[in-house]
Amino acid sequence: PALAAPAFTLSSSSETRTVNTAATGFTISSTGGAIASFAISATPAGMSFSTSTGALTGTPTTVASATAYTITATNASGSTTQTFTLTVSAAIVYNVGDTGPGGGKIFYKATTPFACGPTRSETCTYLEAAPSGWNTGSDPTKAWAVAAYTGADVSGVGNDAAAYNNALGVGLGYENSLAIVTQNGAGTTYAAGAARAYTGGSQTDWFLPSKEELAELYSQKATVGGFVAGYYWSSSVYGADVAWYQNFGSGYRIYNFKGDAYYVRPVRAF
Repeated sequence: PALAAPAFTLSSSSETRTVNTAATGFTISSTGGAIASFAISATPAGMSFSTSTGALTGTPTTVASATAYTITATNASGSTTQTFTLTVSAAIVYNVGDTGPGGGKIFYKATTPFACGPTRSETCTYLEAAPSGWNTGSDPTKAWAVAAYTGADVSGVGNDAAAYNNALGVGLGYENSLAIVTQNGAGTTYAAGAARAYTGGSQTDWFLPSKEELAELYSQKATVGGFVAGYYWSSSVYGADVAWYQNFGSGYRIYNFKGDAYYVRPVRAF
């Protein structure tokens, strides 16, 4: 039998991305004859197109208004096309004190992007604190860990206090918080769990700040607002049964037992 003409659909017909942010692109589902090759009318700056799979991948590096790209699938019996529209918007520049994407206040702006994200494989420039009232009231007090793990080490969170300095400590909180939640399980009865459960501004990457992120937050406590002059937990540990905290009245910071109930304020990096 003759080869059927190609036919295909795209998983998405459009996408909007901030410049220098990785694009999602699309997947292709063939609904006709086997496709021999793909072509695209143009490739956005910074991205790559596969003529064998039709995949458009990469990070757009140039700001552009909505631009339609034609994807063509071809085999011996003919060709067919689909259109994908990509919009690349300019990056928003924030300053300390501005309202961030999550509805909180920007409290840290790096001069050089820092490693961040779940595995610290991403780069971020800003730290944003959840707004006062994020918990529908004053900041809650929580133990650092659930009772079963107040004396247990956490895999994936460093114990060496010397490792937590301004060069390395900013950007650690998300990775730390995920490790803590992995150990302690779902729930909001402990500090990192409560921070990770917060979804203000439709953001799902809130976390308990590291020791150094917490110090930066303390330095801007008046700008962010709503803090209690008491002890706030960080996600940094000093030993199996103790973790770092900071007094938001005096600024003093030290470590204490994980079973103690101290205040919690989520932050996020982007």
